Amino acid sequence: MEKINSGDIQIEAAKLDEGPFLSELALRSKSIWDYSEDYLKDCRQALTVEVNTIVNWPVFVARRAGRELGFYSLMQVKGEPRLDNLWIEPQYIKCGVGSLLFKHSVDQAKKLGWTSFHIVADCYAEKFYQKFGAVKVGMVQSKIREDIRLPHYHYLFD
Repeated sequence: MEKINSGDIQIEAAKLDEGPFLSELALRSKSIWDYSEDYLKDCRQALTVEVNTIVNWPVFVARRAGRELGFYSLMQVKGEPRLDNLWIEPQYIKCGVGSLLFKHSVDQAKKLGWTSFHIVADCYAEKFYQKFGAVKVGMVQSKIREDIRLPHYHYLFD
């Protein structure tokens, strides 16, 4: 596992044409966990980053030497401020990229006037959000499958 020097990483707004690439990055990231191929296929639509999301909401990409390492997006979902995506290229998971993106997302959310946001987490990502102090407030119905409920977190900014 390569530890990333944060000074080598630039976090910049996503380009309008990056939606398809970011969508595939999200699928690659999710696919490292023990999910069936059928489930991952069902996830494709939910993980698609639309151009209108990039236009209307903060979507930021971490890059090193021009290579994408991960991204996040913020948006309102059913009136709730939310960290809607945070995905890392598999080879950079647990290298510090996710932490940099999370901290950057908080700064951007503050610029929107938010004092907190919610996170509907992948079950495998719960410890990641907990280490920042996010508090589990319940479970929500997955929009992918009716038999899946996902951890719902609240993160209150300092």
